[in-house]
Amino acid sequence: MLDLPHPPLCELPSKVWQRDQRPMIIAETSGLPMVARLKDVMEEALAAVDEGTDLHGVCLFPAVDMPDWHTGDWLHNGLSDLVDQGGDLRRVPCQQYIDELRRWQRLLNRVTELDEDPFSDPVELQDVVDAAKRMKVGPDRDGS
Repeated sequence: MLDLPHPPLCELPSKVWQRDQRPMIIAETSGLPMVARLKDVMEEALAAVDEGTDLHGVCLFPAVDMPDWHTGDWLHNGLSDLVDQGGDLRRVPCQQYIDELRRWQRLLNRVTELDEDPFSDPVELQDVVDAAKRMKVGPDRDGS
């Protein structure tokens, strides 16, 4: 069996856009290491937007730690890890992951902290399109 490299992530939403011409999101973005995965997913999303894909969002998954499907061990791949403390699970923020999320929020001109009215600053998709054009992030063709 050949071990062929995966196509760049940005090609998947671009193909769906060409076929369906419908707005979309990228979901189920978990992966390890999380900081590198978030950077990769965001760069690929912006590359797709720059190519004309009507991409409306990227869903961070999971927000809170999750167990491995095969072993049941905690993966420590969320914005908060779950740590056993005397039989109780306690959420512990993963600061590196949060810092990377905040970096992307600043780059895309999005809010970086919660306020009393979470609906006061709607997402302007044009901000994302402008950022994609400004940043000129290309597809990751070599999987690096």
